[in-house]
Amino acid sequence: MRQPLESGEIVISRTNAKIQFPARFQLVAAMNPSPTGHYTGTHNRTSPQQIMRYLNRLSGPFLDRFDLSIEVPLLPQGSLQHSGDRGETSTQVREKVLKVREIQLARAGKINAYLTGKEIERDCKLNKKRRYFLRTH
Repeated sequence: MRQPLESGEIVISRTNAKIQFPARFQLVAAMNPSPTGHYTGTHNRTSPQQIMRYLNRLSGPFLDRFDLSIEVPLLPQGSLQHSGDRGETSTQVREKVLKVREIQLARAGKINAYLTGKEIERDCKLNKKRRYFLRTH
């Protein structure tokens, strides 16, 4: 999985041939914080050793390939059922995505997913506070 994530292509090599296939994709994944799905609180029924064994099933190099990682806190029971806020519709999200893609294409001639490291440094300058945040998180 390392090669497609880093290079955006899959290479299959045989004795007399080498074939390259495009493989640019965005990997979005989710996992529970423990085998039972609960990390802390009264619902957690696993020992710290069981949790560590569970979390260590994913290798460090694999986890290093993820650019963004967030922890979602446990919601109070029933909170999603009684919420009056329905969020944005798919149409609203689509309009926002199209608008942002237009901005990216106008700025760099391509969407952000295809920017090189040098292009990111040139076009996405970070102030001192944000650079510190990236280094420490």
